[in-house]
Amino acid sequence: MSGLPEQPYDPNLIVGFDKADDAGVYRLRDDLAIVQTLDFFTPIVDDPYDYGRIAALNSIEMVTVPWWFLKLCGDEDNQLTGWMGQRLAHIERVLGEREWLAAGRFTVADLLMADVLRVTDVRAFGNRPATEAYVARMTERPSFRKARADQMALFEAADGKR
Repeated sequence: MSGLPEQPYDPNLIVGFDKADDAGVYRLRDDLAIVQTLDFFTPIVDDPYDYGRIAALNSIEMVTVPWWFLKLCGDEDNQLTGWMGQRLAHIERVLGEREWLAAGRFTVADLLMADVLRVTDVRAFGNRPATEAYVARMTERPSFRKARADQMALFEAADGKR
């Protein structure tokens, strides 16, 4: 990011790409800011077309997390609602044509996507039967259950240290 041109000053930008940070923080109001982090998981596939589809589909987290956070803070119909609807509609089309995201089989991409799509407020956003069936398939898999149980155990251990 250091090679990017200097950006104009914005008093609401609390953390931008001028700092060595993996998050951005932008003030929406005096009492509300949005935090955006980008976790990048490279899809493990050989086909460039599948790679692109997985990367595009994984980008749903980029909009669902801040949308959910704004909703939680009382901004029910925030500016991200339309964008999220478009992303979820795209995922619905793709999942209507296939059982798994990539490579014609279950992969880690499915674990990651199911973790985002299973969020209650995301699931309640519109009627998407292919997505619902996908989430049900994923969350019933032993590997998903183990990954979730391991994650919850880490959270509980951290809580226990408080």
